[in-house]
Amino acid sequence: MSAEALTSLIISLAFGIFINLLWILDSQNWITDSGKRKCIWSYWCGEIVFLLMAFVLENRNQPVAASAILGVMAAYIVVGIWWVSRKL
Repeated sequence: MSAEALTSLIISLAFGIFINLLWILDSQNWITDSGKRKCIWSYWCGEIVFLLMAFVLENRNQPVAASAILGVMAAYIVVGIWWVSRKL
């Protein structure tokens, strides 16, 4: 994966995570169970960790490692969507 494509993917994922944050903040009105809310927040924090790892690796000129982290993040997002929707 080229450096430009990697940067573009990281920026796109960052915007997606920001949209998720807005959804989580809005869901306070209709998800009242604190256990479910903790589940959603922990999932969102995991997304942030993966994104930061990819960003750091890209800045250290490690595009292969950053691409691998983004691949793991994609799997995490897919499994996380299933997991969070099961909890709701």
